[in-house]
Amino acid sequence: MTMKTIKSFLAVISIAIMGLMAGSCDKTPINGDLDGMWQLMRVEDNGTTIDVGTTQRYMCVQLHLIQLTQYGDVHTGIFCHFNHEGNTLRLYDFYDRTHYVDNQIAEEKMTDADKLSPWGIYLLDTTFQVNKLTSDALILQDPAGRVLTFRKF
Repeated sequence: MTMKTIKSFLAVISIAIMGLMAGSCDKTPINGDLDGMWQLMRVEDNGTTIDVGTTQRYMCVQLHLIQLTQYGDVHTGIFCHFNHEGNTLRLYDFYDRTHYVDNQIAEEKMTDADKLSPWGIYLLDTTFQVNKLTSDALILQDPAGRVLTFRKF
């Protein structure tokens, strides 16, 4: 082998290794279009549509958890597990995490769904029908017929 052939071979191997390393850093979302930060825009209940887009309520989906947040005067942190299969989205095992000014964090399993109602969730274990899921729109319908409309933020 000539020195030129060895250099060419090493250059090709180096490029292949760098390509593999760069590709391994890219994580593919495990939940497809559901992954990401969703802003609650509207809640439809019994023919009444409530525009809630200005309330800054969000549903953040990552890996195996959903975080419900509301920004403004008070920052809330409610977490739950979820199961997304076909056209259903089940939310369960809710935990309330409240952030205090002095940086103390209190976390407890929720036993009451009252704090979930601003997001249109009224049960601690509920399964939504997924009416629409794209890269920029999510529409959920609960068993009582309430419709939640989100946009990807």
